[in-house]
Amino acid sequence: MAEVTNEMLLTAIKELSGEVLSMKAEMKEMKADIAGLKEDVAELKQDVTVLKQDVASLKSEMAEVKQDVAGLKQDVAVLKQDVAELKQDVAVLKQDVAELKSEMAEVKQDIAGMKKDLDNLDNYYARLDDKMDVLFEDLINVKTDIRHLKKAR
Repeated sequence: MAEVTNEMLLTAIKELSGEVLSMKAEMKEMKADIAGLKEDVAELKQDVTVLKQDVASLKSEMAEVKQDVAGLKQDVAVLKQDVAELKQDVAVLKQDVAELKSEMAEVKQDIAGMKKDLDNLDNYYARLDDKMDVLFEDLINVKTDIRHLKKAR
């Protein structure tokens, strides 16, 4: 075996001391990195907590929105049915209006005929009135003639 000399031991010790110092420096850096990573992890945990709260809030809001949408869908369905009924009502009313227009035309014709008949009756009445006047005059004349005849007797 080779003899180990003091110099060799000193060199080995120096090398080991250098390695230990290097390892201590690396350890110090690693501890600093770990401290930084711990801070990052703490921040990430806070972010995750906030995100979980946001997600829970969004889930609650989503449930409300879904309820609102379901309600709106029901309202739309009711409104569609109402519109369909109103369209039917309008169609019936249009038909009623057409029938009423036809009836109004008939009534107008009837009224025009009645006005014509009334005018004819007015004319007939005026002629009758004239004839009555003549007849009354004739009656007065006959009465006068009868009185004269009675006095002449």
